[in-house]
Amino acid sequence: MFPSPEWPARFGFRRVLRNDFIRHGTLVFASTIVVNAFNYVYHFVMSRRLGVVDYGALASIFAGLVIASVPAAILTMVAVKYAAEFNAAGDRARLRALGLRVLQVTAVFGVAALLATIAFAGPLARYLNIAEPRAIAAGGAALAVGLITPVLRGVVQGAQDFRRLAISTALEAASKLLFGLGFVFAGFGLVGAILGYAVGSLVSLIYTIIVVRGYASVPAPRLSIDLRRLSATTRGIAFATFAFTSLSFADVVLVKHFFSPHLAGLYGAISLVGKVLLFVVGFVPTIVLPKATTRAANGEPPLPILLQAGSAIVVLLGLGLGALYVAPALALRVMAGSAFVGAASYVFPYGVAMTLLAATGMVMSYKVGLHRFDFVVPLGFAAIGEIVAIQFVHARIDQVINVLIIGHAFALVGTLYAVHRPVALGREYTVTSAREVA
Repeated sequence: MFPSPEWPARFGFRRVLRNDFIRHGTLVFASTIVVNAFNYVYHFVMSRRLGVVDYGALASIFAGLVIASVPAAILTMVAVKYAAEFNAAGDRARLRALGLRVLQVTAVFGVAALLATIAFAGPLARYLNIAEPRAIAAGGAALAVGLITPVLRGVVQGAQDFRRLAISTALEAASKLLFGLGFVFAGFGLVGAILGYAVGSLVSLIYTIIVVRGYASVPAPRLSIDLRRLSATTRGIAFATFAFTSLSFADVVLVKHFFSPHLAGLYGAISLVGKVLLFVVGFVPTIVLPKATTRAANGEPPLPILLQAGSAIVVLLGLGLGALYVAPALALRVMAGSAFVGAASYVFPYGVAMTLLAATGMVMSYKVGLHRFDFVVPLGFAAIGEIVAIQFVHARIDQVINVLIIGHAFALVGTLYAVHRPVALGREYTVTSAREVA
């Protein structure tokens, strides 16, 4: 009547659970679901509480924050890569030292960004057609913390400490929701929504500092890094991250500039729904980069990591696209409210663009983990081409989305170039070289 104790082994479930990619992927995916749930509630309330115009302003400020946070995204990937090498060498002291160095450097960038944003709040508000310059200044506070937290979290990711990584990301989303809603309902409106976002990041930053400091009782006596190799790594990641971030968010900023506030608000909701696909599979690159680096460092072929990641992408994005095709109006109503349902016909095409971009991000992370940057040039051409095309073709929303689809398809094809090429194992990626780097 009851299944025998041997049934998990009989059906191979124990073997599945022993697979690191599946275990870690499940953990990070679960945290992604939690994060998306909190983000959904945040946007659900904000779109209704702020209204179409202020919500459009919120969406454009958030898109601008992502673009302005590109340096943090660059340093995050660099931190992940070096942390993965130190982790492969079993050097926990240098993991802690790397984290403390990251904290010092990014804190300087964060303060500078806050001061610059406050100084230029007026001109930025006028460009984005936002009536309240204080919202831009509040965005500066969010930017300051946002330049620190993800980079330090990259050390946790590179150490493959995925349980604490999941806690850090979920804690940030929960805190953003709690403080954001609290400030808005207290009467601070758009400014309060953004300040709550900043406080949420700060809570996560404090937790992540505690985690990194716990990797060793004291840091390594000296953290010395090969500057030539660091420069090459940072340069390749920088170009790739700028291009990928532009492909992800530049359209929202351009639409806010070219379109009326009402249409820009509708486009913000379309982008919100479509980017759910991008965020749901965001855990895949998180797993791929450190695992590809670690496998290569240990002399193992890394291609199986990409194949497993590709399978996860196909299944999840296939289900997501199917849902957007069948019920686009329902997705808009649930995510943003009934006031945005008129834009339902654009949801599925935008989802196609985000699907192509998600696949591009996965392959990009894989190649970065292997120190291969042959995809940077086509990715850059795609990013620049999209911006130029939207400058000339923006009479209707569907024209903008068509530009995204074409640009993202080009980016994916360029990133996949020579993906099967063997890696020069034992030259850049061995445990010995990881020890020599520091």
